[in-house]
Amino acid sequence: MDEFVSQKGLVFETPDLRSLEDRKNRKITILYGETYDEFGNTIDSMKYYLFLANLVDVLKSRGFETDARVLVADTAAVRNADDSKKEKVLQLGKQRGEFVERVRQIYNCNFRVQYMSEFIESEDFKKTFRQVKEICFANEDLKKMVRDSVPPDRLHKSEQNEYQYSLEEISTITGLDIKVGPPRERLYDGIANIVAERLGKQKLLPIYLTMSQPLGLQFDFFILNKDLEEYGLTPYKADSKGLLANRILPGKTTPEYARKIIQESFISNNPELPNPVLDMAMIAEMARQRLEGNIKPITFHSQFYGGKISSDDLKQLAAENVRKYIIDKFQTNSIMDSLPLF
Repeated sequence: MDEFVSQKGLVFETPDLRSLEDRKNRKITILYGETYDEFGNTIDSMKYYLFLANLVDVLKSRGFETDARVLVADTAAVRNADDSKKEKVLQLGKQRGEFVERVRQIYNCNFRVQYMSEFIESEDFKKTFRQVKEICFANEDLKKMVRDSVPPDRLHKSEQNEYQYSLEEISTITGLDIKVGPPRERLYDGIANIVAERLGKQKLLPIYLTMSQPLGLQFDFFILNKDLEEYGLTPYKADSKGLLANRILPGKTTPEYARKIIQESFISNNPELPNPVLDMAMIAEMARQRLEGNIKPITFHSQFYGGKISSDDLKQLAAENVRKYIIDKFQTNSIMDSLPLF
């Protein structure tokens, strides 16, 4: 287990999972949740789906029963949409769910797809939401943490509706066993664990995967955009930071374009700097392993930074495997659907 959840180049941070042994008398609940945008489904989202599926298999091999979900947070996406676009946003959520389901089938993943709209109006959720809100609003430090979880450009709207989006997110994860997500979700998870302790629920164990980075860019771009090094791109939004042209979208991006932006990507020998090519190689390797039914820790990080794989070889490996194990699996009959959006 430790070797799997500490794979360099894939896992950014992991908790001590030994406490799961005390929870072996019931199913372990695991969640990865995401919103989306209108531009397509990202290969970066697949990193989370495939890792989640691998985690389920590893836990099963150690005698755990699991209930693993990919949550399409359609309701949350609607909260941030203009009234005129809400129906379209809900439809986009259905399309994202269909993509996740397709990934589940192609790669034989043992998780279920769920929409936030399926449970948010339930009495159980409403009760949890009321408890979370009461606890957070009764403590100034917690309330500040909730406020800090809101991006600056959404703060005014969020204050008007009493941070509903953030509180719904926190309510969704409070009381779970494991959550997989990007490092930017630390604040949500920290609040959820404070609330869980006060409600007498088990502690959430978050596993953070490495940050998503844009392809096809040189070192000077990262120097001028320091926030990418600190936060990365939003993995599940194709046009995050306006960098749609630097993402791979299964079902849309051609193999030729994917190869082009992989080959044009800057790679440093410093493991502290972004390496989007290594990220692509890791995702494609997870895809290959699941297709072949042979799950094991991936060692590309140590091979590359240890000098056993050159930059050119890593780019070749990433481009070929992304094509073979991912892009080719999502090709459509429509020429337009297979073209990049840029």
